[in-house]
Amino acid sequence: DVVTVSVESPPSKPTISTTGSAALCGGTVILAAPTGFASYLWSTGETTEQITVSTVGSYTVTIANAGGCGTATSDPFVVIGGTAKPSVTMVGTNKFCEGQTTTLVGPVGFNSYKWSSGETTQQLTVNAAGSYSLQVTTVAGCTSTASDAIVIVVDPIPAKPIIVASGATNFCAGEKVTLTGPAGFSYTWSNGATSQEIIVSETNSYSLVVKNSNSCFSTLSESVLVTATICSTNPPIIEDKPIRTSVQGKATVPLAELFSDKDNDVDLSSFEILQTTLVSGITPVIENNNLILDYQGKLFAGDETINVEICDLAKNCTEGELLIRVSGEVVVYNAISPNGDGLNETLYLEYIDLLTETKQNRVRIFNRWGDVVYDAENYNNSSIAFKGLGTNGEVLPPGTYFYRMDFSSGIPFKTGYFSLRR
Repeated sequence: DVVTVSVESPPSKPTISTTGSAALCGGTVILAAPTGFASYLWSTGETTEQITVSTVGSYTVTIANAGGCGTATSDPFVVIGGTAKPSVTMVGTNKFCEGQTTTLVGPVGFNSYKWSSGETTQQLTVNAAGSYSLQVTTVAGCTSTASDAIVIVVDPIPAKPIIVASGATNFCAGEKVTLTGPAGFSYTWSNGATSQEIIVSETNSYSLVVKNSNSCFSTLSESVLVTATICSTNPPIIEDKPIRTSVQGKATVPLAELFSDKDNDVDLSSFEILQTTLVSGITPVIENNNLILDYQGKLFAGDETINVEICDLAKNCTEGELLIRVSGEVVVYNAISPNGDGLNETLYLEYIDLLTETKQNRVRIFNRWGDVVYDAENYNNSSIAFKGLGTNGEVLPPGTYFYRMDFSSGIPFKTGYFSLRR
């Protein structure tokens, strides 16, 4: 008899397939082995031709043919998961002023993005109030749940401020006007002021920005042009009062005290001295809007004048004289020693022959008993001076003597005492 023998080959390595996406995306995936085999053994332990999985992982299947001539195992089939709820970061703040923006940033590495506002970029620039969230989709097509919402608050900015002027903004130099911004804000004026009102007197263009309680700034106001026009017709007036200083003194007089002007527009920078040297020999100096008259080292007393000129802003000028009155008191050196050594030979009454009000004088000297021992008129420290001798030329003894000075000008008399030494 003939015996027929069938030789059966072992199965080839099977390939696992799926009817849809290999990503779970929150559901399940059906894995299928090739049909027509006698047995199936999945890495999960299941023995059906198809299995349904709901867990991310790597799956294999081993098949066997009907003759039992061997088995074959597939390559691993990887089931991937979906994606977690995305986290959104913010560049900036969720509360800002109208006209500003903030940026919301989604995570990197996804196939697509969809914001609740409809935009599909990874980053979203936001300039409007609202609640913003994000969904992302993986390469496998899995779409996440929406991110936590970010609430954006946009504070309104103040309306463009209107500046109100208290009067005319075109006026004569020396006048002024008050400019006022709207109430209830913080203020920044173009000149740096921060008050609601500013008082201005100079030609300039003034504008204002205000800030509300949310620290939001308005747009810049319309400018207000203030014009101070030089329109005076009255020239400055030189004050009719003397500048006073003492003998060998120094006077520093603010120029503003020397002049007046009905239009209040004296231009101190125009002040000019029309003579360089005075009778006394001093040279007046202008420094930091002060007139400086330095008589130090000058033995001068009396009145002298200085010719000056001053103008206003409209170039109306006045030329005239300033009176300088240099005065002082007689200074008594209270000891003499008429011994021929050339030192302190006479009673020195400093300035008595220099001061106008003391030149005409009478000087009397008394001894300690009240007797007049010396009497002279128009004492001058040189040709008429007490040298330790009495009126009749007698030599007076050492001791303490008393003096009295009387003046024809009517100023009070002066008394005192001195020592006579031999």
